Amino acid sequence: MFKTYAQLNERILDFASGLRHFGMKPGDRLGIYSRNNEDWVVSEQACYQQGLIIVSIYDTLGPETCEYVINHGEISVLVTESAKFDSVLKVMPRCPGLRTVIVMGTVTESMQQKAATAGSLKLVSFGEVELRGRSNRVPPQTLKATDLCTIMYTSGTTGEPKGVMLSHANIVAVITGAASRGLQFFPEDVHLSFLPLSHIFERVILSALWTYGASLAFYGGNPRKLVDDMQLVHPTVLFGVPRVFNVIHGRVMSQVEKAGAIKRFLWNSAYSAKINAMRSGTTAPRWDALVFKKVREAIVGPRCRLIISGSAPLSEPVQQFLRIVFNCPVLQGYGLTETGAGLTLPPLHDTANCVAGPPLVCNEVKLEDVPEMNYTSRTKPQRGEVLVRGPNVFMGYYKNDEETQKVLQPDGWFHTGDIGEWTPEGSLKIIDRKKNIFKLSQGEYIAAEKLEMVFHESPFVQQIWIYGNSNESCIVAIVVPKPDYLCEWAATNVQLQGSASNMDFVRQLCANEEIKKAILADLTRLGKQAKFTGLEFPKAVHLEADPWTPENELCTPTFKLKRPALLAKYKQICDQMYASLAIVPAPPPS
Repeated sequence: MFKTYAQLNERILDFASGLRHFGMKPGDRLGIYSRNNEDWVVSEQACYQQGLIIVSIYDTLGPETCEYVINHGEISVLVTESAKFDSVLKVMPRCPGLRTVIVMGTVTESMQQKAATAGSLKLVSFGEVELRGRSNRVPPQTLKATDLCTIMYTSGTTGEPKGVMLSHANIVAVITGAASRGLQFFPEDVHLSFLPLSHIFERVILSALWTYGASLAFYGGNPRKLVDDMQLVHPTVLFGVPRVFNVIHGRVMSQVEKAGAIKRFLWNSAYSAKINAMRSGTTAPRWDALVFKKVREAIVGPRCRLIISGSAPLSEPVQQFLRIVFNCPVLQGYGLTETGAGLTLPPLHDTANCVAGPPLVCNEVKLEDVPEMNYTSRTKPQRGEVLVRGPNVFMGYYKNDEETQKVLQPDGWFHTGDIGEWTPEGSLKIIDRKKNIFKLSQGEYIAAEKLEMVFHESPFVQQIWIYGNSNESCIVAIVVPKPDYLCEWAATNVQLQGSASNMDFVRQLCANEEIKKAILADLTRLGKQAKFTGLEFPKAVHLEADPWTPENELCTPTFKLKRPALLAKYKQICDQMYASLAIVPAPPPS
């Protein structure tokens, strides 16, 4: 049930005053360790009222990372949901600065007994803090734009997460920059919040929505039931990441393949007609009404008017699919935690695929040569590492001057580590990642992320990791297949029947040599289409049935690969693949 802004504001005032009553003062750090919910945003807005600094913790991270963030971020009070209480309790003895834990929901007698064994830990319910604040109101603090607003710990694809310090001005700059590009909301808009609020992308989205008086709903917490939640809410705007949109694309196309010949013909005819209409700048209303309306209403309902993808590049086929089926603008934004989530954004009328748009008015962007990867200003199109400067660029990494100085120049330019190119229209296109390169024995550099982006377009591939040993002359791949597609293909091509929900059967398929050959052949097909060099084709593939998730610590909460963790897990398998290829290492370059 929706609440009014007035009702929510009363809760915010109560909780903000309650935090002060429990001893917090401006500049103290409040940690939030929870899934998205109403209490999360009440905590956030309460901190803004009283000049407290929010330190968010991904709810999918394990106790070790939680402990690190609590200690490094100097969190004195932690807000958490009851489901996370036992995890917090495990790290308590090693978090001497944490003095109070506020539990969303009811504090049970069992919780109190467990907390008592943790020494001086004070345990209170969220409702109790609100109740204390209601009878002890404290006026809001006057803040400066340059005051520290939040410390966002990056998801940490390598090593320990870094604490990105963002000021209030950083976040306001991004919101106003996006608004100047035409990204506006209305009181009639409805947003379903499912991206983690511990990530800056969703935090900025919510701040923008507050500005326009839009409505906000929270998903039920189960990603597998996200479509069910959308059917209840019928969002008008849809913000997501490629992982979400890839799943939607895969499920729809799987249903198309299963449909009868007439329905497939109808779909393909409608799809082709819509592509031709988009290319000519016209529309295809009959096909929208006959075919695509039913599909999009079955996913998000009838009101979706805008889709924005962030966090990582969205592939061209998936972006085109979304434009065709959802019949609304589909934009790829680009930014980092260090830029307050925003850096570039296409205008709403832009129909180009795989471009992140021109720079926002709040920042300037330039490309710096990366000669070892052959990305320079002398090529056409111009390519290089993306550098950005402006009021949305972060203040630095918390208690980490060494890392700050590596990426933030004295004149304000921030090195993103991403490789971009300028399109003729003046938009930025992200094509690679500077850090994710390695050298083969011939001395040639391989850009793993560029290859993975292309190979993701295979109908077999749910996740893929490209690896190359510098003592070897080729690359290999670890692939997590899409179970549904894998089972359908196996039933037709190798006469193996079984359910995608049966993990033992999926593991059996992953060990099948014929299936490995088919997937390797499909990767080769995509590589040829992309005009890869001979060194950029995997020569062997290993199939993994179990997806890489934040819970098994093989990817981040935004589903970016944790490459060192993947290497640790699969190093022996990669060595075995190289041995099976009987590759003789090439002599070092002279």
